Amino acid sequence: MDTQLRLLPTGNSALVSARTLQGIETDWAWASGAPQGLLLDAWNIRLLPHYALGVFCVLAHLCCGLRSVLLAHGWRPVLVNRGWMAGSIAAAAVSTLAVAGLCGLRLAGA
Repeated sequence: MDTQLRLLPTGNSALVSARTLQGIETDWAWASGAPQGLLLDAWNIRLLPHYALGVFCVLAHLCCGLRSVLLAHGWRPVLVNRGWMAGSIAAAAVSTLAVAGLCGLRLAGA
């Protein structure tokens, strides 16, 4: 419940303020702080932990919910805990890749 309560005001303030009131296109360039970028701008660097923790916490929250459901349905705790750990590690990897992409990492050939 807390996650939903935090996401709504954040998304609302970003979209209403930037897009509607200021006429700014809220696309990838806007999220990555273009043209300065996230790392080189003193104001944009504050968004890095927000983006990293946001992605990780949403995905880890889904893994924890799935773990609870599987345990309630009688799955073996050893298997469920392994799946939960794998999901949490995957959430950390996705978060790391998302932040790396926002900081300018590009895949070869893309």
